[in-house]
Amino acid sequence: MKRRSATVFLIMIILTLIPRVFIYAEKSPDNKEKIEKAVNVFRKVLEHINEDFIEKPDDIEKCGYKIINGGMKLCPGDTHSYLVGPPEQRRVAEDFDGRFSGPGFEFNLKQTNDGRQFVIISTSTYAREAGFAIGDILVGISTAAPFSEPILFEGKLKNEATDLLRGNTGTEIAIIVKRDDVFKNIIIKRVVIEIETIFDFRKVRQHLGYIAISEFGANTTNEFNKAVSELQTLDSENSKKMKALILDLRNNRGGYLDNCLDVFGLLSNNSEVPLYLIGRNGIPEPKFSNVYNRGKYADLKIVVIVNKESASGSEILAGLLKEDGAPIIGERTFGKGSVQIYYYNLPNGVGLHLTTQKYYLTKNMLAVDGKGINPTIEIKNRELKYGEEKLPEAEDIQLQKAIEVAEELIKTK
Repeated sequence: MKRRSATVFLIMIILTLIPRVFIYAEKSPDNKEKIEKAVNVFRKVLEHINEDFIEKPDDIEKCGYKIINGGMKLCPGDTHSYLVGPPEQRRVAEDFDGRFSGPGFEFNLKQTNDGRQFVIISTSTYAREAGFAIGDILVGISTAAPFSEPILFEGKLKNEATDLLRGNTGTEIAIIVKRDDVFKNIIIKRVVIEIETIFDFRKVRQHLGYIAISEFGANTTNEFNKAVSELQTLDSENSKKMKALILDLRNNRGGYLDNCLDVFGLLSNNSEVPLYLIGRNGIPEPKFSNVYNRGKYADLKIVVIVNKESASGSEILAGLLKEDGAPIIGERTFGKGSVQIYYYNLPNGVGLHLTTQKYYLTKNMLAVDGKGINPTIEIKNRELKYGEEKLPEAEDIQLQKAIEVAEELIKTK
């Protein structure tokens, strides 16, 4: 009965679109094919919602009408399920996999004398050798020889600019930059770039290390292992050995669940089930870390920093470490306690993020969704000023408090 209802519903959609095909047939003869592609995508979305969404829809036909009326809100009461178009799908997959092809520099929107512009904030050796420098303003890009008609970056969103810069490995692009009021046209081939999800690690005190994780990507576990190992070997003699670690998860919006659990597995000897997933059937499914060398860094005392933008995977890690006794410094976290499956193979290059489960921490079944993780010590930084990328370390009172707490932990046996 449900299948018949869904079929009737799709036929109704097609019938409502047919008049438009006739009206525009002479001007756009390919509209009919595009409509069929769109209907195929819509059919697949409804099938996944009907079969996999965390709550089975009472009426898939009404659900379909709500999607049409509500735009990208695929499921009532759920803000984390959404469609991804072809360009964005490629970018999302690249970001999570930790690899993409591009010119080898990072950029951000910054305030300049000429207004808000995209400015290069870091460069690889490859990009520097090609002629790029930190502080260069991105003006335009040509993606095909003879590079005579550049696309201007002005007015573009960052995602749009990213899509222009990325592409197939080995393809040439010409990028116009402005430096000290002089324009330069630099031709460069796109090369494979490794995305580092650990963007900062260092010693902040003699016995105290610091690691900041931006998200949990495919390479995060390896990056974390490497960062801790390097911090431990900076001063290997016992008198200067690292005894505590500050883990900065601020603005970390999550990522791969397995990698998040693996970082916890490296930091804890706790053998209990860290996480339970509950889907449509209501049966708790235990989720373990499969990391090699469990508890490898369990001798380190851990302090975690979070803020209101810490979400999903970072909330899992912070919550598990809190249950393990680690102090949490900062603000209550975002409160995203759900898990999404990413269907990347929908027709026409479209992807679908669909909520299929909610997670609960430890055997106590601690809920995070809508609640977040409360800090042990609540402290809030000032807001960033216009054009400011990060706080000066002396003004980062969350970090300063974390250092203070960690130093006290080091003193205790």
